[in-house]
Amino acid sequence: MDRPLGIGFLAIIYGITGVFSVLAGLGILFLGMIFPLNLIPALTWNITSLGLLGLAVAIPVATVLLILGFADLVLAYGLWNLRSWAWWLTVIFMLISVLIGLFSMALLSPILLLVGWGFNVLFAFLIPVIVIVYLISVKEEFD
Repeated sequence: MDRPLGIGFLAIIYGITGVFSVLAGLGILFLGMIFPLNLIPALTWNITSLGLLGLAVAIPVATVLLILGFADLVLAYGLWNLRSWAWWLTVIFMLISVLIGLFSMALLSPILLLVGWGFNVLFAFLIPVIVIVYLISVKEEFD
């Protein structure tokens, strides 16, 4: 089973993204737990309210990062091993990215598009489109 170079690249990118997302989620969760326990004496000014707010924000953010990170790792495994479910999930995720990119472009004013925000949105829109076209071209490689 010869893996197309682009699929290997996508799998590696998903794997790296997954590892960093999991590490970020664990880090945010850890920091959110430290502040309420008042383990950092320099921040004793009103740390209770800051800590509880931090924990209230940290848990949902960390949960989302952990879920997305583990999903990326599973997707990386599936792409690396040319699983058809990974192909479908990647196409679905890329279509969602295209829709988000289109929605973002619709919300930005023409002036912001010219100033540079548009480049970021256009870049975030074009990469998923290119990935979708590529995935369609190598569909037969997946079982």
